Amino acid sequence: MFTLFNQVVNTSASYYVIMQYRQPHSLSKKVEQISIIDYEQLNISVTFHYCPADPGCRVVIGEEENLTFRFSKGTFTGIIQHERRTQLVGKTSSNLI
Repeated sequence: MFTLFNQVVNTSASYYVIMQYRQPHSLSKKVEQISIIDYEQLNISVTFHYCPADPGCRVVIGEEENLTFRFSKGTFTGIIQHERRTQLVGKTSSNLI
């Protein structure tokens, strides 16, 4: 399953990208197919750990590889391929470093 996400960038700077999710059916799942449009590394690894909690858990994209993302003012777009049973909840956010 593919999910497309967009986020408004108010200030050109370096950011963390944070996803909120629920993973109630598996202990953990490493996803290899996260791509941030216009970022030089196409496939960014992230692990969704077991998370039955409501409203969900959060994961910092690129944390396993110590990545940060430099975005210009405007909108960034990303694509994630994930198991159908992994539920992306809430809104993907970007936080200034």
